[in-house]
Amino acid sequence: MGNSDEGRAENCLILLGWIGSSNNKGGHGYDWKWKDMHSIFYAEGPAFKRGFETDTLYNVDVYNIIARILNLVPAKNDGDPERISPLFR
Repeated sequence: MGNSDEGRAENCLILLGWIGSSNNKGGHGYDWKWKDMHSIFYAEGPAFKRGFETDTLYNVDVYNIIARILNLVPAKNDGDPERISPLFR
């Protein structure tokens, strides 16, 4: 195969606190199982409970949140309306 990397598979696990990069222009090391890697979601407005905090909010549920505050019927998706219902008044 010469110097070609074609067909070569590589796997890498980036540990919490480390950044993986090959060009110093950015890196990525996300593992959703680590609570320290979870994102933050803030919401304010008439649709939401004031001062409410929840443990984990999944990215797949954001679509249903937006649909609900816009009074739209969401298309079938991987989110769970029951998971987001506690956020709302």
